This record gives sequence, structure tokens and C-alpha cells, in this order.
Amino acid sequence: MKTLGASRLLFILAFLVLGQSIWAQSDRTSVRPVNNWFNFQVGGQAGKGKWTAELQIRREDWVENWDALMLAGFYHYPLSKNIQLSGVFTFRQTYPGGGIPRPVREYRPWAQLKIKQPLGKGFKLVHRYRYEHQIKEKWAFEGTEWHQNDWNYTPRFRYLLKLAYRLPNSPLGFAAYEEVYIKANNHHAQWHFMRNRLYAGATYDLEKFSFQLGYLHQLDYFPQDERANIMYPILFFQTVAKI
Repeated sequence: MKTLGASRLLFILAFLVLGQSIWAQSDRTSVRPVNNWFNFQVGGQAGKGKWTAELQIRREDWVENWDALMLAGFYHYPLSKNIQLSGVFTFRQTYPGGGIPRPVREYRPWAQLKIKQPLGKGFKLVHRYRYEHQIKEKWAFEGTEWHQNDWNYTPRFRYLLKLAYRLPNSPLGFAAYEEVYIKANNHHAQWHFMRNRLYAGATYDLEKFSFQLGYLHQLDYFPQDERANIMYPILFFQTVAKI
């Protein structure tokens, strides 16, 4: 039964990949240059839970140009062996170009619930539920200059479904996941599906460090303002240090 569960999950992930491809092809879709995301984490024990600090550097067009810089602080509290509650605050600055004189600032407090489900024979299923508040600077061109004149607030629901596999007696593992974003700001627009992420990659664990390399396929949707969809091909690298 556990092996059958893993097979069903692979089928679900494959179905979602196909669904994203069909949706992308059914609308006008622009493709951004290849992005490169470098994620660095350090963490350790804090009482009954764990803390994590994270730095993420996002470059685009094969690291030629800046895309974004992110800093985040996490606290993870175990509710049980396989259920974890997290609180996080993230600061991000984006480099939009177009004449805006400095990076656009953004703040994201959010809460997260993660549920792990062992499937047997090295397989594990993870559900991640996240409620995120995006508070971002709004810029406008007034007269002859750009001015930061307001803030946009967007609450978002995010759900991630991941299937992970660990080779027996090995530090090497593999994972694939699907994540969807739901925009929930009625002031700007009705709730709608806004983003889809697909990921596949490998992880290598050492005693104090973990390394991850993967490919992330992100597709952004704009159903409210009739913009074309945007597809981001992303090469993702992460290293985690344990204190």
C-alpha cells in the first residue's frame, strides 16, 4: 500500500506538469532569461524548536543581471514527530530596472504548517500550507522622476506537495514538488490562481552541511489585467549549515 501511494503521487505530479504545460500554451506566454537562485541557510536548536537564517541571491540571464536579494528568519516548532509549525519574516529587494532609481523593497511575514508522511521504501510525502502577507513598495512616474508613493498589500495562500526519495544507506536523495499560489486580495481583484511552480532536484547530506541542486519551472498568471503569462526557467542551488 505504501509503494502504491508513492506511485499515485508520481502520477499526480506528472498530471500537474501536463496541466501547467497545456495552460501555458493556451495563452500568450513570454519566457524570461534563465534565472540562477543561490540559497544559503544556517540553523540550529532553539528550545524545543529550531531556528533558521536564510540569504537568497537571485540573478538572471546566467547571473549577468540582478533579479532580487532576500533575507529571512525562521522559527520552527514541532507539534508532533511529523507536523511542524513555522513563523517567518522575510525582507526582499527587487531590481526592476526601467529607470526606478533603487531596488524595490518588500516585506513578507507568514505562517506555515508542514506535514510529513512516510510512505516506506525511502519515499516521503510532504504537504506545506503557507499563509503569506506581501507588503511591497509601489512606484509611479510623476513629472520627470520616479517616486515611491504607496504600498501594495497582497495576502497569498500557498500549497506545496512534495515527493522525496532517499537512497538506502546513502546521503543522496531526490525530490519533486508542485506549488500553487492563490491571490486573496479582494481590494485589488477577486481571488485567483496566480503562480505555479514545478521543481525537480537532488540533495546530498553531510554531517554539518546539506547541498541541493535542481531546476525550478515557474509560471505566473495575470487573469485580471490581460497581461501575458510569464515563464521563468530557474537553476536552483542551496547549501544548509547545521550548528
